[in-house]
Amino acid sequence: MPALHQRLEEMKVTPVVYATQWYMTLFTTQFPFEMAVRIWDVYLQEGRKTIFRLALALMRLNEAKLMAAPEDMQIFMIFKGVLDNIRFDEWFSVAFG
Repeated sequence: MPALHQRLEEMKVTPVVYATQWYMTLFTTQFPFEMAVRIWDVYLQEGRKTIFRLALALMRLNEAKLMAAPEDMQIFMIFKGVLDNIRFDEWFSVAFG
């Protein structure tokens, strides 16, 4: 996603801003227990690369919204709500498919 990467760099939006919580909690803070267990199962089987794959999949699933956001505050709002309406199976399919 080179275009998205460049757009985020131009707006000075670094992964530290949006991905720290994802990485520190393994994406489990906003999901029901059953979904959190699926994430942990894959993480324990596959290791650290799981977190990176899931993060990239979130970026891919929200790429159009992020590219269309006219200012950095809207980008932050998109990142803040990125896990709220996620379709879990689609997310995993993009991450591991």
